[in-house]
Amino acid sequence: MATDTGRLLGTRALLGFGALILAALWRIRHQVGNWLPAIAGILLLQAAWFTALLGHAGFDGPLAVLADTMHLVSAATWVGGLL
Repeated sequence: MATDTGRLLGTRALLGFGALILAALWRIRHQVGNWLPAIAGILLLQAAWFTALLGHAGFDGPLAVLADTMHLVSAATWVGGLL
């Protein structure tokens, strides 16, 4: 992982894995509190942000990254609603 792309991909994978573990913990031990889904959501938002940085928006500036992140989150919400 000597390149920026490799570091972003590795970080995105760790964020996704962390969100998966938090979601599994919340599912198994529902009494631990309502903060686990919120933290998992924050981790997934960060993963979407890293995905936006990897694409063409990463070269166009911060507004393009924000717009691409919101687009990714909206598309994921839409697909989740279909399922």
